[in-house]
Amino acid sequence: MLDLFAIIAVVLPILSLIYLSVKTWKTNVIFRQAITFYKAKDYANAETYFQQLIAINYTNDLVHLLLGDTLLRQKQLEAAIDKYQEVVKRAPEKVDAYCRLSNALIIQDKRQEAINLLEKSQKYFQSKRQVNDLKKIQQLLKIITES
Repeated sequence: MLDLFAIIAVVLPILSLIYLSVKTWKTNVIFRQAITFYKAKDYANAETYFQQLIAINYTNDLVHLLLGDTLLRQKQLEAAIDKYQEVVKRAPEKVDAYCRLSNALIIQDKRQEAINLLEKSQKYFQSKRQVNDLKKIQQLLKIITES
């Protein structure tokens, strides 16, 4: 009986590692395919692969941002904005989400909304003392308000 417990204690972690390795490998393959399609400007296929990645790991903010970019390239402005807003809401420390969202809002002719978003994010990054992210937001805000 003790031998059975010992075998289970050894085999179970090994099976878990195998499962995680296969999942990681599969995710890597799908990500490379998505990026390849995106770079080739085949946005419909890139979107399909980014959706697959989100199904595997919903919390990957980079994939959500890339899916938003893909949707934006396909002129699916509302869907892209939704993706960017998801990331801003879930991960407010992601400066790229604010930048992409403000860009999409400007494309949508919502310049003041973009400015308000950037001003709000500027306060957030000031409070967190994230100097590099704050500088990015300030530069973008300056470009938008001066144009």
